[in-house]
Amino acid sequence: MSKEIKPVDRWGTFNYFFDKIVEQTSLGPKEIAVWLAIFRHGDTNGMATISKKRLLRMTGIGSKHTLNRALARLQELKLIGVVERGVNVKGKGWKCTKWWHRTKRE
Repeated sequence: MSKEIKPVDRWGTFNYFFDKIVEQTSLGPKEIAVWLAIFRHGDTNGMATISKKRLLRMTGIGSKHTLNRALARLQELKLIGVVERGVNVKGKGWKCTKWWHRTKRE
């Protein structure tokens, strides 16, 4: 039986992403850069509100199309999830998902 636990700290999450996720998937540098930018802006629950314009600047990705492909790939792998914002807040937020809830082996 497995149980979901949260990492003790953000370094644990960061290390888990690189040690487990990056090694076990075929993520490219653009997907990694986007994940890092979202992670950088995330709160303690993994929720990040960051514009695509800012993601483009932070990651050095040259086009919205390429950024959208990277976001779609991260969503496909369930490494991020899109959270629709309420009516009082415009836009979308991203929530880093898979890495945030690690499975503990018993």
